[in-house]
Amino acid sequence: NMVFHKKDPKDCPDNDGHNVDTIDGLILPTITALAETAGQLHRGNVVEREGNNNIKHIQMAAARTAAVTRSSSILERVSEVWAELIHAAITRDVTTGNEMEQPLSNAARALGLN
Repeated sequence: NMVFHKKDPKDCPDNDGHNVDTIDGLILPTITALAETAGQLHRGNVVEREGNNNIKHIQMAAARTAAVTRSSSILERVSEVWAELIHAAITRDVTTGNEMEQPLSNAARALGLN
């Protein structure tokens, strides 16, 4: 606000409906995804199959968190994809080499990036 206080509001940066919603809005869903994944690890509930109920629960929790601070269906969708990627990073099998290649490909596909 200090930088733009002398500018006409129409000349100030605003929410472009994509970058601000998606990047800034991913902070709290990241914490939710980390906490939910840690909780499932603690309870021994982690199953690494794509589409399982545990991952769905984490995705839904991340999307709900995003919805608390933003009214953006884009952010909610991206939060779900991001949550699955976080889950994969934490629960991956480190003995297999490129353990993040498939989750990253899945995320890119879900976001329409490939």
